[in-house]
Amino acid sequence: MIHHINNIKAFKRLTAFSFLIIGTVLSACDNYLTVEPKESISDELAISDELSLQTALRGAYRSLGSGGYYGGTYVQLGFVPSGDVVYQVFNNLHELNFLPEDGAFQGAWSAIYRTINIANHIIEKTPAISDVNLTNAEKDQILGEAHFIRGLAYFDLGRAFGGVPIKLKPTTDLSADAGIARSSLEETYQQVLSDLNLAESLLPARVNRIRATKAAATALKARLYLYNHQWENAIDAATSVIDQSGDYHLAAPFTSWFKNGVTQVEESIFEIAFSPQNENGLRTPMSLLARGGEYRYRPNDALVSILRNRETGGDRLALLDSATQSGTTLMPVHFTTGVLLQIHPTF
Repeated sequence: MIHHINNIKAFKRLTAFSFLIIGTVLSACDNYLTVEPKESISDELAISDELSLQTALRGAYRSLGSGGYYGGTYVQLGFVPSGDVVYQVFNNLHELNFLPEDGAFQGAWSAIYRTINIANHIIEKTPAISDVNLTNAEKDQILGEAHFIRGLAYFDLGRAFGGVPIKLKPTTDLSADAGIARSSLEETYQQVLSDLNLAESLLPARVNRIRATKAAATALKARLYLYNHQWENAIDAATSVIDQSGDYHLAAPFTSWFKNGVTQVEESIFEIAFSPQNENGLRTPMSLLARGGEYRYRPNDALVSILRNRETGGDRLALLDSATQSGTTLMPVHFTTGVLLQIHPTF
């Protein structure tokens, strides 16, 4: 009996000790699990020197080409309603039944505002950075690029959705952003012009077709003026870029624009760079099944007829890809090099 009681006491002491150990371990685990992640530090700490600033800027350019923006959804929302493309997926977009809760709209909206938020962080953090590897001229250029990216993003929002909420400070607390009023389209385009004017004043007059430059800002201003029916301003801005004929001029012959997957030709003022590591999300959905694609989109019969007629399509026929599947010749919405057809969006 005494031996049994001693065992019970020993068990109680052991149990209490076990709970103490478990509590200590759980507390330690909690502290361990709440350690700041090394690859996802807070935005307040992320941009602090020349290296992290350049990383953020590259992130802004990559965000322009993301799957919700120019690498996919935003472009899709423009050319599917154009009347030149048949979308072979039977959903709301196919029926041109645009609903606010549709994932395509939410994806594009979020992707563009994500790009704006990156630009806002760069614009806010750059002036305060002190780094011997970062000159004032380099700071100005980076600020100019961020203003260009933000201006482009708000321009795209405006022409797609009309007036939108304007956010000019980086988001650090989601609750603080609640209730931002929607601006008018005029106010949205005024913010675009403000950003582009700043970009134009800060950016260098040099040629870099995959980075924002002074000419790129001026060219985008010309497009903005067209949307605002400011014809004389549009002519002046466009002419100032056209006059730089040594840097920007029409590619000749026309086929040179599309051959061999060429990029950054002399016609290009600004383009988004894609690579095997940063692929264009539209390539696979647009490509033929015989080319390893999904063939979600195809040009409609009227467009194909125009392109096949030399009187209207010229020599473009030689550039068009095609494949025979089940006895039918199919054509994708891109040329043989994978360059998208220049179909005018409805935006």
